[in-house]
This record gives sequence, structure tokens and C-alpha cells, in this order.
Amino acid sequence: LLLSSAAPLASTNELRLRLTTAILSEDLAEQTRLIGSLIGADDPVVQQALVAWRGGAVYLFETNNLKVPVLLDSQADADGNVKMIRIADGDNAKAGDGTPLLVTPTDLTPVDASSKLRKIIKETLDLFALGNPNPKMRRDAITKLGQDQNASYTPHLKSLLGKEKDPEVRTALVEAMAIIDLAAPE
Repeated sequence: LLLSSAAPLASTNELRLRLTTAILSEDLAEQTRLIGSLIGADDPVVQQALVAWRGGAVYLFETNNLKVPVLLDSQADADGNVKMIRIADGDNAKAGDGTPLLVTPTDLTPVDASSKLRKIIKETLDLFALGNPNPKMRRDAITKLGQDQNASYTPHLKSLLGKEKDPEVRTALVEAMAIIDLAAPE
């Protein structure tokens, strides 16, 4: 279902635009394609937004007939109002005078994520660590993926094997693919 992690990664702005487009789309096929293209992204806002979306914590802020996907700041003021963080650029949503907009969380519409979409997001998040610059983190993520025995991870692991330079990570890739193969019905 997901795109190969072998595709070259885009700029941070492009990745956030893809995520924003996926959130605003109502077409599961388009959402699947866009979310899959985020595998290996090294952007904490993208990862945070995917986790939040899967958990029902991405909201739509609607203004001037425009829907803006946002995350909510964890710090509330004395009245329970919070700042909104635009997913498209990671900046606070601001009023015309440049001050951050504050909202009551119950005034916003959460973005729906069907069970199929939550599964796609989970797989993407599982594969996120494959792009980690730390080889030990990549190795540990690969080991975890192998233990999941999910055959849909195999193309991503095979793709990585051709590019991976670290011997420990390469060994983990071979072992993970073997463990996945053991669980295959054929």
C-alpha cells in the first residue's frame, strides 16, 4: 500500500504540504499515497502531526472559507485557551496584528481518521525510523519491524539493504526480512 522509501525525500515545506493535503483530502487513495510519501521524513512536525492525527488530535481551524489543519499547543492559558500550530509551516496561527490566535479546543473540529487510515498512518510511523541518521536507532527500528512480521515492510527493508552502509544495520535488515519470511504463508 505504501510508497517505497527509496523515493528521494522532498524539502520540509514539500513534506508538510503533502501532509496538509492528505489531511484535507477526503479520498482514501490520495491520502494513502501522500502519507506513504512521508516515510523517512526527518521532520518532527510531520511525525508529531501523524501521531496526533491517528489519535484524533489534529483539528481544522476554519477562517474566511479556508480550512487550516492545526495541532494544539499543550500549554493552556488561565481561561483554558490554547495556541494553534499550523501543520503546513509549524508556526503559530496568528491574528492580523501578529499575535498568536487562542482558541478553546472544543470550538475546533477534529479531523476524522477511519480505521483504514489509522492503519496506514501506523505503518508510516513504524517506517519513519528507517531514515534516522543514528545507525543504532535504525537497527533497533528494523529489528522491531521484523518482529512485527508484516510482509508489507519487506519492500522497504529490501530497498534499504542496497543503500545501507553500516554493517550492524545491514545484518538487522537481513535478519528482519528472514523473520518476516518465516511468517509468510507460502
